[in-house]
Amino acid sequence: TTRMKGRIAITSALVICISAYYSYNSSLHSDDTEEVSDAETTNEKNILEIKDQNNTSLIDNSKIIIRIRNQFDIAARQLLPTLRIKITEVIDIDVTVRKIKELRASAIPDKAALEDDLWNELKISSFCTLFVTSYMLSSVCSLLRIQLHLLAKNFPFDISGVGSCDEKFSSLIQGTFHHLFGQGMLLLSNFIREKVIEVLNPWIVKDMLQVTFQDLLEVMVKIRRSIEDDFSTLINLIFIPPEANTNILSGNEAHTVQKLLFQIWDLLESPMFQGAFSESLNSCFKLIFIALRRNVFLPPNNTMFEGTDHSQLPMRTVALASLLPQIKAVALRLLPQAPSSPSTSSFNSSHELSPEIREVASGPLLDHFCLSIFTHA
Repeated sequence: TTRMKGRIAITSALVICISAYYSYNSSLHSDDTEEVSDAETTNEKNILEIKDQNNTSLIDNSKIIIRIRNQFDIAARQLLPTLRIKITEVIDIDVTVRKIKELRASAIPDKAALEDDLWNELKISSFCTLFVTSYMLSSVCSLLRIQLHLLAKNFPFDISGVGSCDEKFSSLIQGTFHHLFGQGMLLLSNFIREKVIEVLNPWIVKDMLQVTFQDLLEVMVKIRRSIEDDFSTLINLIFIPPEANTNILSGNEAHTVQKLLFQIWDLLESPMFQGAFSESLNSCFKLIFIALRRNVFLPPNNTMFEGTDHSQLPMRTVALASLLPQIKAVALRLLPQAPSSPSTSSFNSSHELSPEIREVASGPLLDHFCLSIFTHA
């Protein structure tokens, strides 16, 4: 079944992610020549200087920070394609599209009302795809970075290639991302669906023939404000409370990992995380707005204006029915597709995370939040 395939996809992703992490960690014992750009390391070095004053080697800390970033890349390259698959399973727009086509080809009397209902469902599902993608992408990037920095804080020699925190990492991944890609996403999707229905109720697809970019921007802002009205509720929906992991954790590191999960939960409930998470979401929505504006609302021949300020160009209006597939496409385009022949080696190769993922995962507030986890006692 589709649900069974989804569970298999999650398990496969986690296994490959953990295997890649093991392989990467074991290859780092003698590799201390990684490079990062000056722009990326300037803030990190300033913060790390604080710890260096307490007789901690700045060079060693910098190496650990570089390795944390590389380990994030390895995990994200596996988790994000799986996230894309799961979102399309939880919000299956193709079924509704197929029903609309079948209805139009049928001879059912009074089918206008049925078609209206299907278009309404397509409207809801398209916007749900956009918002679930944004919140899940931000959640995966934020949680993974927090986990890796917390491991570095608690087991600095392990994560730098001396010793092993493989079992701890494995337990953290299994104890959090199984929930995040499973029950967490379902709860979030249902919650977002309620907000989308409430805000978009006046938008009747067949009547909305001239939607402006400003119209779209306004309803998306309303939906987001409604979703984030109670931030603690949002956190509880997406992330698994540490006490719920009791039956998931096993092995020699269960007690240690349980303590880490409680530390992660405290961090997720902090005001600093709310700011970092909002920053990540801002990046997501900015990328979506730019793509929709460029691909949908600017004139088709806008390439002739290359190098000009697009904000000054005239924009067209579009029918809502034409806008809906673009909303889905732009949202899912943020997430990488899985390779045709997924394997551990393919995710350890030179595949790079997209600039869009970098922007979502590397905002100044999230950078500072994660570095403060690593450097502060």
